[in-house]
Amino acid sequence: MSDQSNPKPDTPHILVVDDNAQARLLIRRIFEREGFTVDEAGDGPTAVRKALETPTPDLILLDVQMPIMSGFEVLEQIRGDKRSERIPIIVVTAAARDPKDIMHGFGIGADDYMVKPFNAVEMVARARSKIRAFRLEEDLIQRTHQLELLLSLGEAMNRAFTFDNLAESLLDAALSAIPSDGGVVILGEADQPEIQVWARGFGAGAQIEHNGETRPRTESITNLRTCLLIENTGERPDVPLEDIFPLQLPPQSALAAPLIYQGRSLGLISLGSMRKGAFDNNHLRVLRTIAEQAALAVQNVLLFTRLQNYAQTLELNVAARTSQLQAAQAELMRSEKLASLGMMASVVAHEINNPLQLLMSNLEMTLEDIESSRPVDKELVEQAKNEVERIKQIIRQLLDFARPARSELAPVDINEVTQDVLSLAGRKLSHSRIMVEEVLEARSLVHGNADQIKQVLLNLLLNAVDAMPEGGTIRLATQDIPPEVQIIVWDTGSGIKPEQITQVFEPFHTTKTKGTGLGLAISQKIIESHGGKISVESKPGSGARFVIGLPALKNTQD
Repeated sequence: MSDQSNPKPDTPHILVVDDNAQARLLIRRIFEREGFTVDEAGDGPTAVRKALETPTPDLILLDVQMPIMSGFEVLEQIRGDKRSERIPIIVVTAAARDPKDIMHGFGIGADDYMVKPFNAVEMVARARSKIRAFRLEEDLIQRTHQLELLLSLGEAMNRAFTFDNLAESLLDAALSAIPSDGGVVILGEADQPEIQVWARGFGAGAQIEHNGETRPRTESITNLRTCLLIENTGERPDVPLEDIFPLQLPPQSALAAPLIYQGRSLGLISLGSMRKGAFDNNHLRVLRTIAEQAALAVQNVLLFTRLQNYAQTLELNVAARTSQLQAAQAELMRSEKLASLGMMASVVAHEINNPLQLLMSNLEMTLEDIESSRPVDKELVEQAKNEVERIKQIIRQLLDFARPARSELAPVDINEVTQDVLSLAGRKLSHSRIMVEEVLEARSLVHGNADQIKQVLLNLLLNAVDAMPEGGTIRLATQDIPPEVQIIVWDTGSGIKPEQITQVFEPFHTTKTKGTGLGLAISQKIIESHGGKISVESKPGSGARFVIGLPALKNTQD
């Protein structure tokens, strides 16, 4: 880092440029008597060199008529270099009295003009005025630069979501705002046993480059609550320099500012210089401002890090819980399948054992008749045939439930299907003393399989007959309820108990003495395969009302 922007001492420093040694001596004595520090140059090249030395002079008194290089040429070179372009220059001359010369001098950068012989009091007054204005301008430029750096620091810290990014931004801002040989950022909450260190800069033999390295926390860092300006005088300060700077060779001057947020220490930022007296209270004020901004940014990064950790932990917990739920679901499905298989085996065994028992008995008696040369009992053979048909029906229902047959779909007139089913069941309805009321008002077609829809309606009609052993009425209706066509089967039977209403479509659930409990489950599968739905409403003693809804084909309304 350069020291060119180091603060100037209180004693004003001027450079007198004149090829006349007596004139230089006179001016030196005038200004030294007033407390100035005076340097001299007897020619133009020397003047240009000294104007660029560090620290640069506060004022230049420049003669115009000189050998090698004129005062105007010196003026142009000084103004052409950024290091010296703002130094106030008073042209002091005995020759350049012409207004054109004066205008030329002002045009190329002179700040004032004095003619020899000059008044000593006036010269000192003008010099003091120019130096005062120059220092005010320098201070304003420096403060503006610091403000710009603080604004850019704020923007950079707002974009920092990690300690690495934040520490880099802090070091960039601090080293740009305050001339120094290196800086250190230490981050870590006071209740944590370790801290992280980022460092940059310093000279040969003391070069360091820490990037988030971890080291134990020291008590002096934890207890630092105020900004400090430390000079390496050999005496041990309250905060040892080796705690702040992880160097073999500690700096001669240092600044340190804690990062405090709502009373909690979150770390510190410090700058060091290998030159004694490199820092003043103005530098400390700037570092304090940077530290105040940084403390809030550190807190934001801490919160963001905690939120990220929480989100990652939550994600892992959710993933683990999801895996557990999936395993539990798979186990539940396996248990349900086993339970269904067990129930199916029980139902099949129960339903098939009865006809098998009767079938076995009839066949044994028929064999006895044959062996005894007696006429075979026709009734026994017919009973056996009926029981075989019953077993076939049970197996067919099981297959229909397990693997519903694929079918070709086509436009279906629900009213025609309903009338076909009534014709098929007509004799059964008549023998069971069942009256049928038809209200067939549907005008739309549905896209489906007529045979499967007939199977569903026939099953509902036969269930209604079984629910009315003493006879009764079945109301069969069709209607358009866009976008559906509805089929309603309503009986006046005994109804369904409330505790059973939610189980009527479950496989193997039945209230009949003879039945597999698969009829309504198969019916529901068929209707759902058509994109429809089937539901039931019932109250004990008031019959049951089944409603089927099937999607209507578009543009089929008359």
